[in-house]
Amino acid sequence: MKSLRVPIDPVSRRQLLAGLGTLPLLTATCTPGAQGGPAATPAPSRAAVAPAATAAPAPTSAPPTPTPVPYNPLTGQTVGDMASVRRRIVAAKVDNAPQARPQFGLSVADLVYEQLAEGGLTRFLAFFLQNAPDRVGPIRSARLTDIYLGQEWDFLLAYAGAGRTTSRLLAEALVPAFKAPELGERLDGTPYVRDNARPIPNNMFARVQAVRDAAAGDPLIAKEVFIQPFHFSDPPETGPLRILSMPYVPAAAVTWRFDTASNTWKRTMAGAAHVDALNNQQIQAENVAIQYAQIFTAQNVEPDSAGNPVLDTMLRGENKLRVFHSGQMLEGTWSKEHDRAKTQYRTSDGSPMPFRPGRIWFHIVPTDFQASWS
Repeated sequence: MKSLRVPIDPVSRRQLLAGLGTLPLLTATCTPGAQGGPAATPAPSRAAVAPAATAAPAPTSAPPTPTPVPYNPLTGQTVGDMASVRRRIVAAKVDNAPQARPQFGLSVADLVYEQLAEGGLTRFLAFFLQNAPDRVGPIRSARLTDIYLGQEWDFLLAYAGAGRTTSRLLAEALVPAFKAPELGERLDGTPYVRDNARPIPNNMFARVQAVRDAAAGDPLIAKEVFIQPFHFSDPPETGPLRILSMPYVPAAAVTWRFDTASNTWKRTMAGAAHVDALNNQQIQAENVAIQYAQIFTAQNVEPDSAGNPVLDTMLRGENKLRVFHSGQMLEGTWSKEHDRAKTQYRTSDGSPMPFRPGRIWFHIVPTDFQASWS
């Protein structure tokens, strides 16, 4: 499997060695002596040796070091500006009630977690790293799972309130959280806007860059954090799978259909194409991952505003994982040692799970969830 990082080979050097050349000895000539006298004995003469000629080394210079190509750790795709993928992720809590649709911004999120909410519906935690849309939402309240993911990813959380206990746990976990104003509070100077054409509580939207600007004003919030990349590899040959069904309650049931022309999974929900109001495009993703986990009713946490028990999810330990891309299903496991550890995704033989370069959409579901594919 090939990494997207650019290798830098060491430069080898050569030196040309010149041999030493020696000129032949020059023999001295005897000069005749005085007339009638014996021949004069010549004085010994030294051999003249020419200095050795050494060839100068061939001029060499190290070639310029290639600049590593910047790539998005959440998608494995190259980007033009390294700064756009070194900043902190903005994670927006987005509603998925029928009244909240169509949502804004889901189609341009780098990564999305879809989580079970009360009443069998789902909510989204959408990650924005490379893109910064000016309208994301509708923004709704945080849940316990958002705390665990916040500890892992060190993101900036955009949300619209939480229960008393959840708010306390969120603060104790030190997740930088930017709460939307309550009804009747001023919006000026906040990262949020309301759309009065939509009913309350489905009319609150976040501005991603404004969340980052608010974080920049807090000296205790680091501007950059390490973002562990997923393991991306060259895509394999297209497999036979074309449909993946996620049977949530009928109002939230999801079907992903694989499009061979674009190598993406296109999303339908409740029997209709799931469209992003930001660009009127059907939502799609190169990878759809099903992360199985223990999901249960939270203890010592007050119900939500409608009186429904709040769900909790075990995102530590190890459990099943299925990844769908390129018309194929890859089976494996996910594991996480502690709350702030990075989740590891592996195939059944223990090697890193290969994702196709592109967006990943995670479904976090109970261990007995009956997804189907064909």
